[in-house]
Amino acid sequence: IVCNVIIEEARKLIKTTSGSVMLLNKETGMLEIVSAFGQATRTNVVLKPGEGIAGSVFTSGRGEIVNNVSSDPRFVAGANPVSSLICAPLKTRTSVIGVVNFSQDEPIDYTAEDLQLLATLASQAAQAIENAVLHESQLKDAVARNEIEKGRKMQKDFLPGEILQPTGWELAALFKPAREVAGDFYDTFMLPSGGVGLVIADVCDKGVGSALFMALFRS
Repeated sequence: IVCNVIIEEARKLIKTTSGSVMLLNKETGMLEIVSAFGQATRTNVVLKPGEGIAGSVFTSGRGEIVNNVSSDPRFVAGANPVSSLICAPLKTRTSVIGVVNFSQDEPIDYTAEDLQLLATLASQAAQAIENAVLHESQLKDAVARNEIEKGRKMQKDFLPGEILQPTGWELAALFKPAREVAGDFYDTFMLPSGGVGLVIADVCDKGVGSALFMALFRS
């Protein structure tokens, strides 16, 4: 949503026929288009940092105007024709997270004022994007913690609430998993013969997978 907003606002101020917002995918290390308009919607250009004009702007952190794209050896051609290009980095307080590209399919002379406008919008958008990503990350962490807590409670419910205390015996148990949940299990019970049954089980490895296997084995 934030990326769409920056594109719509910039289009009101800068002449353009196509444009896109590219963000760095931290998993792949590539710049990928996340929002686009015009003929840029027909292409799926993916760039390495430093590759192409957009990749160069990402690496340097400085916006650029290229009014004769065909003469720039860095340009990586996509499906849409590009004659003039203006590109600004999406910079937060600590890093560059992507770039904004605006282009014209016919020759046009972009100005320093155009670049300043785009850079200002890009700076504001970058902070909003960073906040949105942080919020999403915190939300995922909260969901993960909630799931782990459910797993911990489930495992606790599998363990006996009270330890058997037969005459002449003193039994005690301590459960302290290495992680939030584990594959350990214990129980006590009386045998039909009158003897005392003790069970101590430990699934290999640690964590959620072991806890699930323990639950299956117990059942």
